[in-house]
Amino acid sequence: MRVENGEDRDLTGDRISTEILSRLQALEDRLRNLESQVPSVSRALLHRGFRVTSENSLEHVLLPADPDDLPDYLRLLKRYSFRLLLRDLIVHQRAFTLDQLVHYCSMPKARRYVAVLQRMRIVEQISSDSWALLSPTPIFSFGATLEWFVAQVLIHDFGVPASWNVSVSHLANGGDFDVLGVLDGRLLYVETKASPPRNLHIDVVQGFVQRLRTLRPDMAIFLVDTHLRLEDKINKMLRAALRTVQPFQATTVRLARGVFRLAPGVYAINSKPEIKKNLALCIRDFLAGPARSI
Repeated sequence: MRVENGEDRDLTGDRISTEILSRLQALEDRLRNLESQVPSVSRALLHRGFRVTSENSLEHVLLPADPDDLPDYLRLLKRYSFRLLLRDLIVHQRAFTLDQLVHYCSMPKARRYVAVLQRMRIVEQISSDSWALLSPTPIFSFGATLEWFVAQVLIHDFGVPASWNVSVSHLANGGDFDVLGVLDGRLLYVETKASPPRNLHIDVVQGFVQRLRTLRPDMAIFLVDTHLRLEDKINKMLRAALRTVQPFQATTVRLARGVFRLAPGVYAINSKPEIKKNLALCIRDFLAGPARSI
């Protein structure tokens, strides 16, 4: 009798284990199904026949040592003067003084910025009046950090799933995209430039337009992180490059100071007064118009 009771208990245990496994499998299937419905850059590109080979690299991005400092760091990056100071800092990263960081901000502001950067362990003081960049990976320019920052603005301020430094396989015209996002189910491409307009030349603009032809995003933005005018050089180059592509009608519409629609779904913006505001103007204009693909 005892043996039979033991067997009964074993059988009951087997039934419970089977039921638990069945429920877990059903839960995994539901989660997988839900995941397939969440917008993602990889999925949006896959639907276009492209495969992402890499994305979201932090290798050359200038970041705080402690992730808890990221919210404060992002708030600082929204300030143009802070981004300009970081560019100067990267140029002189082995050793710099405050005097080398005041091209675009006052000495008191530079001193406050450096104090915050030191607290975040982005820089370290190496003498009484000099500091050095403190980064575990090489930082060659501000470009990678700008890409990361713009993606964070899309994610946190607009609720747009976004990736930065995206590499796509089998693209004849270059498979690297600065920032890609999924806006209302439509693919958004942002080309970011940290250099001032005088350092940007026609080959850069032509590369942007060629990537538009290949990827065919629903919306594209050429973002130059500057408070200078785009009309004198950037817009002219973009119009010239767009005229070589059909069916573009390269007629510029000024949406605001520093914000332009150059063709259906194609925009050029600077960062004055701020990147978030100018991105919002482009997104609002795009969503107000009819659905279209570049």
